[in-house]
Amino acid sequence: MNYNSKFIVDTKRLRENIDHIFSNISETTRLIPMLKANAYGHGLVEVAQILNDYDKIEFMGVAQVIEALTLKEAGINKRVIIFCGVNEDQIDTIIENRFEPILHNIESVIAFDKKLKENNIKNYPVHLKINTGLNRLGFYGKSDLYTAIEYLKNTDSFEIVSTYSHFINGALENYEHSFKQNEKFLEAIKQLSDQGIDYGFKHICDSGAYEWYKKAHYDAVRIGRALYMDNPNKEESKRFKDVGSWSARIISKRNLSKGETIGYGGSYVCEKDMTLGIINIGYGDGLMLNLPDIKAPLLVNDMQSHFISIAMDQSYIDLSNIDAKIGDTVTLFGFNSNNTYLSSHEISKLMDDEGCTLTTLMSNRVKRKYKQD
Repeated sequence: MNYNSKFIVDTKRLRENIDHIFSNISETTRLIPMLKANAYGHGLVEVAQILNDYDKIEFMGVAQVIEALTLKEAGINKRVIIFCGVNEDQIDTIIENRFEPILHNIESVIAFDKKLKENNIKNYPVHLKINTGLNRLGFYGKSDLYTAIEYLKNTDSFEIVSTYSHFINGALENYEHSFKQNEKFLEAIKQLSDQGIDYGFKHICDSGAYEWYKKAHYDAVRIGRALYMDNPNKEESKRFKDVGSWSARIISKRNLSKGETIGYGGSYVCEKDMTLGIINIGYGDGLMLNLPDIKAPLLVNDMQSHFISIAMDQSYIDLSNIDAKIGDTVTLFGFNSNNTYLSSHEISKLMDDEGCTLTTLMSNRVKRKYKQD
């Protein structure tokens, strides 16, 4: 293999997760899989091809136009929603390919309306974003939404397919702010309805909220992280296992004495005599860990050890008291060949984050491989 590391995606486990999601939503609730950022690092096209087999999936969600184009070029036949705002010079490409954008402020409404009128297009499919407190994109408050409503009443350019919002911390069960956000969302839905605007179907739940806030499932749930890994707030023993496993190999090892330094600028000083191992991946491969403040775990053979320092192309790991040799496999997270498991969440929670950040950051220097069974 000409790559220094590989990320193995277990497609059987991925399909099991998809089936599990369907079993936890009603027959009338749509599943909108989110495939942004290379399907959270798991492979945009490869994951989309699996999802494409599900007749019950009508839409797929991405963040950028280039992701939507990649899906189309790969022969994916689902409707594609672009969930982030776009630049004005991307509108022609969106319209030409019948991608479905979001309208999130009056400027986006005007820009798309102008282009659609120039092309004599009516009833173009769009999705309306409501800001309930995340303060990223979306119409915020009654007056902001009223401005959009007045414009929408006087144009036939759009068909609003859905109206949606996004929780601040959906993964935190029974979070009071989520209840308040949901109330704001329903107020916006009522405002649209009262003004005669067909808001389409409504959705607010992301992966985290879908897992506990069934009352807010509404007409659709948007699922990203839960396709690949369980809720990071659950106890490790109660989570389902990660879909992906990232591994590399030891390329060097040496014994160091107490007081010797490791890494650029001597950032790490050996607290005792130790055995050091080097693996040939680093932050250039997306291995972005906050070291040396945390001792992020990893698996060497079946033993758990930890990172010491990370450079662009190599990383230092502690091999003290571990029977390991050059060429042995190091599993950064997921399963090793003996089925010993280390959750991505057990690493990422040390940085107050979740495992999909680790997978998303993996660069194209990491070989993606797909395990079929």
